[in-house]
Amino acid sequence: MAPEVDNCSPSYEYTNAVDIWSLGCVVHRILTGQTPFANARERQRYSYKLDEFPTQHLIKQGISKAGVEFVRGLMKVDPSTRPFAIDARRDAWLNTVNEDLYDETRERVLDLEGSCH
Repeated sequence: MAPEVDNCSPSYEYTNAVDIWSLGCVVHRILTGQTPFANARERQRYSYKLDEFPTQHLIKQGISKAGVEFVRGLMKVDPSTRPFAIDARRDAWLNTVNEDLYDETRERVLDLEGSCH
């Protein structure tokens, strides 16, 4: 849950930054198989800036510094400092990952096609 959702009254109007936070959680989970925070207390400590963003699971999985920064950027405590969706989509790391996946997938398809002939 984004810090502004956790910390504000029901009358607070949320922005798309809440969705960007959620995207950060999803990306983290895809990359590591784990949530960024083990429990609500860890998330709150991060939200109150008592702890740094937990990068250990990302680093353990071999995610590059740029990848770690991408996820960290999506999950900044201050919603006004999170990227807009279009800016996140244009992130250099994400585009590098897309190119790598495209190349890897293309090679697999070509290998499969070669084995069928």
